[in-house]
Amino acid sequence: MIVILDWFIMFFLTMCIIRLQWYEEVSIIDMKNSKLKVEDFSVFLPEIPIKKENYNNNPDLLTAQLAIHLEEIVAHEL
Repeated sequence: MIVILDWFIMFFLTMCIIRLQWYEEVSIIDMKNSKLKVEDFSVFLPEIPIKKENYNNNPDLLTAQLAIHLEEIVAHEL
């Protein structure tokens, strides 16, 4: 039972590594073709330097403003 479980774990890890290598190649192709989107990244902002009055304390409006701002930053980085 332990050998079968060990075999399954090794098989699973091998498949994960192969999948990550494939994903890396796809990401490089997307970068070269300028197909990056803000959805491709995760960003942590501990403090938002925008006053609540500028987005009327509306989280949806803040999200839209930040998305536009981050898309511009990503576009200029490439």
